[in-house]
Amino acid sequence: MWSMIPPLQLLQVDTMVAAMETETGTTTNRTAIQGQNISLLCRLTDTDEELTQISWQKKTREDPVNHNFYIISPLDGPKYVNGNSDRITFIGSTTENNGSVQLSHVRLLDEGVYTCIFTLFPSGIYKTEIPLTVRSLSFPMSPTQ
Repeated sequence: MWSMIPPLQLLQVDTMVAAMETETGTTTNRTAIQGQNISLLCRLTDTDEELTQISWQKKTREDPVNHNFYIISPLDGPKYVNGNSDRITFIGSTTENNGSVQLSHVRLLDEGVYTCIFTLFPSGIYKTEIPLTVRSLSFPMSPTQ
């Protein structure tokens, strides 16, 4: 016998608009010099929803598969995924929806695409990609005498 299943009800939900900001307010290419530090700035604006997590993903020369490498929880703070890296520092603030990080002692193998992902309740995720180019300092050869 068939049981009475109530019909599905569609609810109209107001769409909330949130904006992701990087350094210039939109996705921006970043260039770092090998050996120096660089800040990857990422902030979520125009939302009153509950922040549940900020995640960082990367796809680099060293590891061409996109994966999570750093997670920031408003309750538990920042933590590394799959190990530890003393080259990543959280410089943002979860209370201000700022997920910015600093990458220290940049290497050529760090070049790639970094993705900042905010998870909000109840709307879900907002993300932005930050392409990073790494340049090496080259010094001109002095002429031999």
